Amino acid sequence: MELWLDLEKLSHDLSHKTRAMLSLRTRGFDWKEIAEVLQMTDTAARTAFWREVRRARLKGLGKDPKDKRQ
Repeated sequence: MELWLDLEKLSHDLSHKTRAMLSLRTRGFDWKEIAEVLQMTDTAARTAFWREVRRARLKGLGKDPKDKRQ
């Protein structure tokens, strides 16, 4: 339950594309399937997703997402 609340809060700071990826992942799609839907490689989809999740998480913690030391 707590994980879903965290995802809900986090999703407000995600782009439409990344929210779509999150939705597809929670419905059981793998990265290759998501990449096909979004017309990108699975590596690019996964990398873009986690990069934006990290930025949103740091923003939620009040930290600068551009600071690589965090």
